[in-house]
Amino acid sequence: MVGYASSRTGQLVTRTSSYGFRLPPADSFSPYDYLYRFFRGCVALSVVDESHNGRGRDTDIAHAHHLAMLSAQARALTSGTHYGGDVLSFYHYWYRYNPQFWVARGYGWRDAEKALSAYGVVQEWTKEYETDARKGSGKTTVQVSTIPAPGLSAKLIPSLLEDLCYLTVLDVGAYMPPRIEIPEIVPMRDPEVEQALEEAAHAVREAEQALADLRKQRQQVLLHGENNGVSQHETLAAYDLQERAASEQLQAARAREEEVKAWALPRHLAHHYLSLVKRLDKLAQERNQAARMAKGTVPRWFAALPCERPFEVWQTERSDWGDTLGKQLIVRTPALAWEHLYPMEKRLIEIVQRELAEGRRCMLYFEQNDLRSMARRLDWVLKEFHPWTLPNNVEAEDRQQAIIDAVSSGHQVIIVPYRRVNEGLNLQEAVDTIIWYEMAMNLFMLDQASRRAWRLGKREEVRIYYLVYAGTAGHAKLRKLGGQSGAAAAFAGEPARGALIEHAGADKTTLARLSASLETELEEDEPFDPMTLMQADDAEALKEAFAKRGEELREALRRGRQWFGAVDTLPERLAAIIAEGGPSVWAYDPAEADFAPVHIVEAVPEPGRMPLEEPAVPMPAMTMADITPAPTAALPVEAELTLPTYRPDGELAPSHNGHGRNPTLVFGLADHILLARRRRSQPRNALPHQKNRTEVLSIPATYEIGEPHVTDSSGIVMLSLWELTSHTDEDAAVIAPPVPATPLQRPLWAE
Repeated sequence: MVGYASSRTGQLVTRTSSYGFRLPPADSFSPYDYLYRFFRGCVALSVVDESHNGRGRDTDIAHAHHLAMLSAQARALTSGTHYGGDVLSFYHYWYRYNPQFWVARGYGWRDAEKALSAYGVVQEWTKEYETDARKGSGKTTVQVSTIPAPGLSAKLIPSLLEDLCYLTVLDVGAYMPPRIEIPEIVPMRDPEVEQALEEAAHAVREAEQALADLRKQRQQVLLHGENNGVSQHETLAAYDLQERAASEQLQAARAREEEVKAWALPRHLAHHYLSLVKRLDKLAQERNQAARMAKGTVPRWFAALPCERPFEVWQTERSDWGDTLGKQLIVRTPALAWEHLYPMEKRLIEIVQRELAEGRRCMLYFEQNDLRSMARRLDWVLKEFHPWTLPNNVEAEDRQQAIIDAVSSGHQVIIVPYRRVNEGLNLQEAVDTIIWYEMAMNLFMLDQASRRAWRLGKREEVRIYYLVYAGTAGHAKLRKLGGQSGAAAAFAGEPARGALIEHAGADKTTLARLSASLETELEEDEPFDPMTLMQADDAEALKEAFAKRGEELREALRRGRQWFGAVDTLPERLAAIIAEGGPSVWAYDPAEADFAPVHIVEAVPEPGRMPLEEPAVPMPAMTMADITPAPTAALPVEAELTLPTYRPDGELAPSHNGHGRNPTLVFGLADHILLARRRRSQPRNALPHQKNRTEVLSIPATYEIGEPHVTDSSGIVMLSLWELTSHTDEDAAVIAPPVPATPLQRPLWAE
């Protein structure tokens, strides 16, 4: 604590300062942290693609997005799902992008719950039950819990629309290539296994019939044969020999049948699949929760990869008081033969051969990528095509280039898990055909992953194959998807809804109703009858439905966006632009760009309007490394913008700035970067500031101290998180003290 006596009042003025150690800089920084620390303000525009991945409050991705936006003078977020459904997940995402949106409404960084109560939807779950301790008392226990629910107050929509711009495939897809979807319904019954079992069973039936015929003939001889003794005895002996041989053939046929059954059992996928489904259905009807949860995933995963480690479904047994008594194994899937090619794998080989014969590059999507490795199985099945599999240790930002490099090196078949490439990748130059070996049950993921090859710049048609077994959940989803309109698929996520829409009748149109049907995701627990689907012969009907769906999608893209009372002329305008045949911007790439010289001229005051003399206000400069908060640069208040006049020689004459100053603006100068960061005055709630600020001062060592001298109290101020948020100009003047300028920097306003 230091103090001095005021010369005006004579009173003692004290000041308390807290000192701390300044940490040395780190050995390394993340790219965004480095950009923020040392080049803040030098970036003109920061664009964050697929920004919805940064919705979290404290996640690493959200923090990296925040640093990238803070390092730039302008920012842009690109995503198709900015609003994830509830205000709680949207609050910090939008606070990072535009803090004033929430600050103007009186909310801070930690006020997400308050914003949810004011502008969101809160769903209450009330559970009333009778505990064992209250049995017979007539009293119940009521438990109320709240969770954020989808919804947003209409009061926020006008302010949000100020910062949003919508661009969909209907705006730019008029000249995109055809997108052909081909469903492949594969019967689960293996012809090779079925034929082997049928041949063995037929051999047994023939042997049994031959033995039965001999015994019948022998009986006839005994009843109606001649009673001469010798002839009848010889005839019976001959029949005995034939019967003995037939019995041996029957035993051999039965032994062969058992061998075939033993060979076919670990290869009979249909038999094991139906047994698994029936077992889970029976347990689910008995209200077994573990079986209910397993019905939606285990059968379809087992059917696609039956030769890996088995699935196990366990049930936890509990006492009446909820104590865990143990676990019971209720279902265990078998591990089928690895060296056998199953029906869908054989169909996959046929499709890949046909596509490669046309010179098309294929990419296979699968889902099981953990302990059960579908990639290893597909690599064995397609070994004759020398496929390349995306390794799991490739970082997200390197996956696109890794796939492109693999195709460039000669691999024509690429195997990737769709969850790792369903967004953010542009593979239109590397992939022509997408084959869904394991189809995603979520419509959004299915569409996003399918668009990796169908993108702007693609010239060839894109084929998308959906491989599913007949009678499985994938078959049911394809039947549902094939019944939806292709025109409505272009509007997926844009259904007409709301009171105003209903009042105007816009929700009654055919397109609105079809697009609204697409909003419902493909639920995994949708009931279906496997036996009925197995017997349904709808493969050709599904192909026709998907062909019609693709034609409707192409027609919708050709028409473009339909507005109320207007027609989009983008296709015609694009056709006119393409017909002009303008030069390509990539045709010429000079080694050195020629730039016109920049002339800096002085401002000339207008006649009759002479500037008033003003005292010069010194504006100290700052180094980029010492900027903790960006200080607010004071600008002239009464400056008026005027259009520049032309001189007779054609050179632009400078306009007068109204204050008699001749500004010299050089891009990249630290002072001007500070000027670009000037904060706008925004109203906020008045909150108390920190009483004791932490100052880092330069304290000399004992051997450096010579004669007593006065130490300058100005230094670098380390502010709290609250003081780093937006403030008014008056607050900024108090919070941000001047920082000493270095000799190498020039003042902000050159006199």
